[in-house]
Amino acid sequence: MDDELTPEEELQIENEIEAMKQNLDFGSETFIADDAPPEIVKMFLENVRNFEEGQSKEGAVITVREHLGEYDFKNHKEIQDEDMEVEISNLLELLQENSILIDRPDHLTPRGYYNFLVTDFMKTEMNFPFLPGMVHGFIYDEIRHDGPMFIEDHVLESIEDILDLATPFRGIWLTEECRSDKTYVPKEEIVKKVNELRSRYEKIIPEAYSPDGIQQDGPYVYFSFGVHWEGVLPNGKKETHEGLGISQLIFQNGEWMVQGIDMPGFVF
Repeated sequence: MDDELTPEEELQIENEIEAMKQNLDFGSETFIADDAPPEIVKMFLENVRNFEEGQSKEGAVITVREHLGEYDFKNHKEIQDEDMEVEISNLLELLQENSILIDRPDHLTPRGYYNFLVTDFMKTEMNFPFLPGMVHGFIYDEIRHDGPMFIEDHVLESIEDILDLATPFRGIWLTEECRSDKTYVPKEEIVKKVNELRSRYEKIIPEAYSPDGIQQDGPYVYFSFGVHWEGVLPNGKKETHEGLGISQLIFQNGEWMVQGIDMPGFVF
């Protein structure tokens, strides 16, 4: 029985090892089809490494708009509702022809998505030049943070921040002007109020958190949630706080910021 590898099998193994090295060196993910000619795969992997180690270091950083060159984009106000999807399709096709892909989030209206493409996305930077056949893929949520997931994340992180006695309260997702009951107060007042709450307990135990829903009213968003937490007093007595809460948020400087939280056991 002959256990020696054929030259083709040896090359396949070398390609797999090189692909793994590139994953470690550059953070790339390479899929090699079983029926791909190993000679072609080797050439492709060599081109990728040459690009990453050479051209990418010397190449310029340009915007998507600069990469597309001369093109007259319509203002979204000039487009009728019934024509919007056609304009979006044409623009996405133009991007794809120029080796650029961008996803489409569910929370945007067609007009909002088109306006994003011809404004913010056109300012997005990319490396140039790049290899023939290489595609630049972009993710909407990495460019804009206005999706519902950021609302939930920022409320949850704010609640965790309030209840975490192990670290100083930071309030990174609080607006500079917060709500306290029905009035607006500086963020410093809320930080003081949170620290007063925390000083009551020897220990705080977050038990559960669950999102409930989102409603918008003008520039404000109201995010409801369920929460369950326990606080241990200095005398050893335990307090249990459980029920529905609500948070008011506003979109500022590209992020959903928390203006107020009303939850069992704490309100601001």
